[in-house]
Amino acid sequence: MSAKERTPQAGFAAAEWAVGLALIVLPLVMIVGSVAPWHARQTMAREISQEAARSLALAADWEAGLASSNRLAATIAANYGLDEGDWGFVIIGTDPAGMGLVRGVDVVVEVRVRIPALTIPGIGSLAEVWWHTRHVEHVDDFRSFP
Repeated sequence: MSAKERTPQAGFAAAEWAVGLALIVLPLVMIVGSVAPWHARQTMAREISQEAARSLALAADWEAGLASSNRLAATIAANYGLDEGDWGFVIIGTDPAGMGLVRGVDVVVEVRVRIPALTIPGIGSLAEVWWHTRHVEHVDDFRSFP
């Protein structure tokens, strides 16, 4: 082999760097930046559904439990920095439906939360999706009510 054949060919390092940055690094930054809000909002929705269902199942009556669940859910959402439009209850009820708070029923709470689909650091989110979670809490079969 001659010396001419062994020398590397000249390239455009600046252009290759820009293309590599745009096609590899920036999409990874967007994905990593999106994971934290997804996880935080899913955790918040699960926490609201679990705590609201438990609060209802342990309440003295349905109205008091509903008021307590709403206060608790609003506090949890505020702690995560969400407005009322970013989350909401889908279902607060019993199974079988319409039974109210009596022994042996299941209290069902379903919550939805708005999650940014893609977050670009420094710019914000581009799209949003609604994510639902549901929790069922059983009212003790041997519980006594006041």
